[in-house]
Amino acid sequence: MTSNSLRWLIPLAMVAAVAGSGCGSSVTCGPDTREESGVCVAKTLSSCPEGTVLADGACRDACGAGTVFKNGQCTVADAICGAGTELVDGSCRMVDALARVTLREATEPNNAAANAARFELPGVGAAPVVLGGVVAAPRATEADLDGYVFTATAGQRIRLEGTAVGLPAIAMVLEPVSSPGRLRRYVVSLDQRDASRELVLPIGGEWILWVSDAANLDLGGQRAARGGELFTYTVAVSQVAAANIRTVDASGLATGQLVDGDRFALAADPANTRLVHLELPTPDGQLPYDGIRSLWATDAAGRLVFEQTDLLDAQGSLQPMVAVDVVVPDGGLTIGVDLVLPFSKPGGYTLVASDGFGTQVALPFADLGDLSINGSQVWYFEVAADTVLSANVTEIGYDASFRLELRDANYTLLDSAEDSNSIELRALLATAGRYYLIARDTRFEPGDTMLEYRLEVDGWTATRLPTVAVPGIGSATAASGGTGTPAIFVVSAAQDATLDFAVTGPAGAMLAVSALDRTFQLISESQGGFPVVLDGVNVSAGASILVAVESDTPGDVMLDVTSMQSVRSAELEPNDSPSTPQLLDLTQANAISVGASLDSDTDVDVFAIDLATDAVLVAQTRPGPSGASVDTVLELLDETGNPLADNDDDVGFFSRIDTRTSIPTGGGILPAGRYYLRVGWAMYGASSADGDYELALRIIP
Repeated sequence: MTSNSLRWLIPLAMVAAVAGSGCGSSVTCGPDTREESGVCVAKTLSSCPEGTVLADGACRDACGAGTVFKNGQCTVADAICGAGTELVDGSCRMVDALARVTLREATEPNNAAANAARFELPGVGAAPVVLGGVVAAPRATEADLDGYVFTATAGQRIRLEGTAVGLPAIAMVLEPVSSPGRLRRYVVSLDQRDASRELVLPIGGEWILWVSDAANLDLGGQRAARGGELFTYTVAVSQVAAANIRTVDASGLATGQLVDGDRFALAADPANTRLVHLELPTPDGQLPYDGIRSLWATDAAGRLVFEQTDLLDAQGSLQPMVAVDVVVPDGGLTIGVDLVLPFSKPGGYTLVASDGFGTQVALPFADLGDLSINGSQVWYFEVAADTVLSANVTEIGYDASFRLELRDANYTLLDSAEDSNSIELRALLATAGRYYLIARDTRFEPGDTMLEYRLEVDGWTATRLPTVAVPGIGSATAASGGTGTPAIFVVSAAQDATLDFAVTGPAGAMLAVSALDRTFQLISESQGGFPVVLDGVNVSAGASILVAVESDTPGDVMLDVTSMQSVRSAELEPNDSPSTPQLLDLTQANAISVGASLDSDTDVDVFAIDLATDAVLVAQTRPGPSGASVDTVLELLDETGNPLADNDDDVGFFSRIDTRTSIPTGGGILPAGRYYLRVGWAMYGASSADGDYELALRIIP
């Protein structure tokens, strides 16, 4: 308070004193005042703080309601200035928030990395980069998100301070450009307009920061998108010193605060086969109310190995799911603990690490056991290249939710199967080494019921043939151990081809031969004494076919393969009669397949072929892309439409005609000329009269 302003206030008290004194030469002054030249004045002017005056014996505010004493005068109080305004020279004025920003948002649309504004992170301790923009009014229901891209190195720690200048409330979302949806972090306050947070960036590279109004974030609500010309904001981005990486042992624990973004180093073992369980437990099984927690890890090259977070289920309830098993790679892991989305006031955490779990087994093996809610059991084993694995789970309880997983040496998921009763999992393990089989109870609801299971696992080493040329031949020999121990071959072709297989076994043995694709779906099968012929199997370039041969007598089994060029085509309607057939061109290849479908119980498909020379014909129907089991009947007609041969069920609901067996006269050789193949519904045996199928045929001159 200046002396001039004080003197301006003093007469107010003096007037009040004089008004009550009456007339006369003798002046009587009240408490805390004294007579000076016939006037009552305050005894001690410095006894009241600046901005107050002495009145009625007490220090009282010198300014009226809604004003404050500032810079020697009464001015409008800061608190009464509304959103989007600020106090300037004693009055509230509109704020030009963007006048003081370092970088404005890019031209709309700017919600993707390709069209976002870009900036460089400031150094530790340097002045922040201030971003600013306007959240535009939504187009229909699409909210405006302003994007900003920057480049970071792994482990950098940044601070984001968002100010909702004109926004009702600001919200920010941060994630790496290279991994959309992964390592996503939210900066938003649940009870304040402004929001700020410090974050550790787990990986290096480009990151994108989105800014919008908090109502535009999908956090479980169904609010309408907001925006407009007054929805301005600023975001100050600065870099702060990152905390040192702590060391954690694979048989211990560590504690800290979730907001700190702690990181830990976990070393690998010399053989790089260390399987470690990491978990952020919740006390007494209670849900974590501090926020959605995240546990992540990167390898020595800074690549993300995993991220595990608490789970929001379909009902919007938070499920504590921060637990993961991981094989520690060469160079070790950097493990991080933080929050995807903080709630009111984040608290502490406990990181539990443990190794030495899992059971080493040799194939085959079996196990009878039980699992608790969300429990798991791990087995690991070593195999040779091209091992066929078969795992079966039976005797699971009726209230179970059971999952079986197959993982490689790096603990990468290869295949899985899930059911509440029995499970079958088949896989071709082409690479030699360690594999893991994990049984999980995936029930969420707490309870005391244990999940009982019986697991049986077997494995056979397959014999891989060199890639077969087209046209070309190949052969290989493998041992069969008798019933229940098949010989398995892996066959692939250099290009799309049709393969014929001929199998011989021990003298007098009965053989069962099956061709399967990589997903272990049956393609074709045959059985009998030797040789057993399985022909007309189509294979795509680079794909593998498994041929399993089971012999009732132990001994060597020989597989001979002949390949022919194959052409694929699609069905062309109308093709319902010999007068309007679809012509299949066999001039470019001696094998062809066509994808077709039956649309009703009266639909038939007719295909015409022209034989340039006398030849044997083999034609068969197979499952189409949908895998539907439409029950086909296949007919061979001559050029006048007279039937020569037919077949209903050869493999399952599908049909096959081989003129060598269907027309034995003359060895099944058809004279040169036109022939028709007619496919229709068999009218019994299948649940549906419509579905897709594949017709494959080849000629043997």
